[in-house]
Amino acid sequence: MFRKNYKFNNLNDSLMPVLVLNLIFGHQIMPHTMGGCKFIQTVFYFVLVIIIYGVSMGYSTVTIVTAEWFKYSESVYFAALGANILIMPVNFILGWVHRNELLLINIKSLNVDKKLVKMGVILHDKKACNFATKIVIYWLFCYVTINSVAMLWTMKAMSWQMNFLTVYSLQNPLHVNFLVDLLFCSLIRNMEIRFKKINEQLIKLEYNSHVTNIRVDDNKPVYILQLSKEIHLELEQLCGKITRIFGLQIITSMASLFFLLTTMTYNLYVTLLARDVPDWASRIFILTCWIVIQCSKLLFINHICSRTVNEWKKTGVIIHQLESRFANAEICKWIQQLSIQMIQNPLQIYPLGFIQLGHSFLQEFFGTLATYLIISIQMAPID
Repeated sequence: MFRKNYKFNNLNDSLMPVLVLNLIFGHQIMPHTMGGCKFIQTVFYFVLVIIIYGVSMGYSTVTIVTAEWFKYSESVYFAALGANILIMPVNFILGWVHRNELLLINIKSLNVDKKLVKMGVILHDKKACNFATKIVIYWLFCYVTINSVAMLWTMKAMSWQMNFLTVYSLQNPLHVNFLVDLLFCSLIRNMEIRFKKINEQLIKLEYNSHVTNIRVDDNKPVYILQLSKEIHLELEQLCGKITRIFGLQIITSMASLFFLLTTMTYNLYVTLLARDVPDWASRIFILTCWIVIQCSKLLFINHICSRTVNEWKKTGVIIHQLESRFANAEICKWIQQLSIQMIQNPLQIYPLGFIQLGHSFLQEFFGTLATYLIISIQMAPID
């Protein structure tokens, strides 16, 4: 009755590009079974990465702080980088702590996929892998752009070799932390895809109720609703576990983005008014690039979360439409049970219970940012 031509793969197979990149930079939260990735998942490689980070960042920090051109605007910026330097090793440690939990999520996701196949769903791992590849390309673009404009900022203050080493060392934690954010987004999006597949099956069920007469003893709608109820709850629980695992990282990322965007926007405002600043045009360009990149990070993370929650909510709309289509008591019972389940277990991407990610959070974020900017401008008027 149902098609069974789907090849079962692990969740980390569909996340391979972004997952391998995390492993290369030392974040070993989610192990991969690919043969070429064995060395970068060892403790020796992890310790080696930490040592290289420590030596390069220590040397670069001393070079920057003792430089004559190091002023207030640079100190505020490097304070934000310093916060990311502290956050990165915490992410690495949490990666080791939560490795087993991610393995369980991988197993449970595979069980969900098997149930989806029983419903007649065909999951396309290639499409999910293509999305992960696009995420990696986006990360590389941000990596190159931010480092390039940072090198432009300090190119006249030191040799290009020292400039390259300093910029890539000090900004590396910022990029690695964002890479962890993208792994979180990739996992959440995989849950969204599965919510969407459930909704597609329920929509088909609604369509079939229009074109065919459902017999009282027809078990197919009941079977689909039973599986939908089970899978829906499991996906909601998986989203909760993923959010809990990455909760501290997401909270610190949002705080870091707020601090960076506030300081960069304020510096852009000051620079726009101070026409006599050396390299005025290049500084405007550099600050604008920084602000655009950081805003894109903020929008991407929250948009993925909002889409997932909206897909979860869409199920409730569909089942309420289904309830009016069927007179079968058994079908209506399962529809009501699924509806009650959704009321009792709402999906909220709420890291550590502090913020609820999504489009509503973006409104609050930019509103607060605008308030702080107005206060900063009023307290420090331009001479």
